[in-house]
Amino acid sequence: LPSKFPNILINGSTSIGYGYNVVIPPYNIADVIRVTKQLIKNPEFANINIVPDIPNGCDIVENGQFEQICNTGRGVLRLRGRIDIEEGKFGNWILRIRSLPWQTSLTNVKQAIAKLAKDGQISIKDLHDRSSAARDKKTGEYRMIVNCELIVDKARDPNSIRNILFKKAGLEKHMGVSFRVVQDGLYVKLCSMKELLLTWIDSRREYLRRLYNKKYARLSARRDILRILIELTEGKNLEKTVQIIRKTPKAQLVDALVKEYGGPGKRMNSHQATNIASMSLSAFTADAHDNYVKELTDVQSKMDTLLKLMTSEDAIDEIIMDDLDDLKKYGTQRRSRIVTVSDNAEAEIPDTNHVLMVTKKGWVKKLPQTAPGETKTYGAFSAGDYPIARAAVNNRQDIIMFDSTGRYSILPVYKFENNTPKDPGSKIFEVTKLSGEVVSFFPVLTEQDLETLKRETGNDVFILT
Repeated sequence: LPSKFPNILINGSTSIGYGYNVVIPPYNIADVIRVTKQLIKNPEFANINIVPDIPNGCDIVENGQFEQICNTGRGVLRLRGRIDIEEGKFGNWILRIRSLPWQTSLTNVKQAIAKLAKDGQISIKDLHDRSSAARDKKTGEYRMIVNCELIVDKARDPNSIRNILFKKAGLEKHMGVSFRVVQDGLYVKLCSMKELLLTWIDSRREYLRRLYNKKYARLSARRDILRILIELTEGKNLEKTVQIIRKTPKAQLVDALVKEYGGPGKRMNSHQATNIASMSLSAFTADAHDNYVKELTDVQSKMDTLLKLMTSEDAIDEIIMDDLDDLKKYGTQRRSRIVTVSDNAEAEIPDTNHVLMVTKKGWVKKLPQTAPGETKTYGAFSAGDYPIARAAVNNRQDIIMFDSTGRYSILPVYKFENNTPKDPGSKIFEVTKLSGEVVSFFPVLTEQDLETLKRETGNDVFILT
């Protein structure tokens, strides 16, 4: 549709038809204007690689698809809500949800979080929804500002809970992009971003030519009327025209004007005579004559300007680019961050210290390591149960665990759930494949640790069971 900017990219579109679907995410005004102007100046410009900008400010994960989407019109966007981890005032973590993936409902997200908490997949103390509508200073429109707080105990791992929210609460989604559009009202075509923009540029040029041609035709008609009015009101014609208007019955006035000023080799035709007959007598005076002369000069100047525009592609392109520049005042800074998410799970493991305990009845507790001077409390245990082994460990370490049958298991510490002293912990047999009673465990020494020990003691290190 005619517009001063590539609306299909700036506002985006999602729809489905018979056998077709289209998903075009919204892009930032400044990015679209910049690339469009480059293509106007150089249609062969090839380096088109811009990233969508979602109005609600959700994060866009760098997944190597941006260039493919621009070049082919197809690809997959990975969208994430923005979740900030903050330290609360009362010994808690606050997971603050600040944005949602595009076309995601906050109500559905809150329901999913409540279900995860009920099923025991995440442990949260409370949830406060402080979201509100705020008015945009530039557009005057109201936008929803998402601000949802999840209160988490300090002993829990907030990064682990955040990852669960991304995966299971609808705060991350993969969206297939398809730049499929209807062209010329005839057929459906999958376009690259360059093809979309070049098509818009061509249609905009054609629209402006037609618009200026229409204005030129109107001015041309006005010019002809003015020439006749000037003739009717100059010299002796003025008095003759006034006499014809005064003495001729209204129903016969058109014929009388055509008889006097029309015919072969003269300016006036019946259509023009009809327009003049509808004018009041005050339009036929000496002062009106001077005004007609001035207006004719102005109309002719406008026609000359329009003729130059219609016959100059460069001039039309300048107008298109001026219109695009004028739209910059509606632009905003990017709302969507482009984030990189490591595929290496180890990189997202928090580097935290803990105390790991195993009890006689086969329970394991992973507690936060207390600071020097703080009271060490391991909480309560079930009747008759007590710790049989404990060790200070790092969340990124591995531990080796031995049972009474002589079997052993090597486990990463982060696989154990974070606990508080009031938690019973986890059943050790749900985490390991050991079948006997756990009798001991200790952190696995790295190759660097082994080399250091060998250098200090002059001996190799062995484990004896």
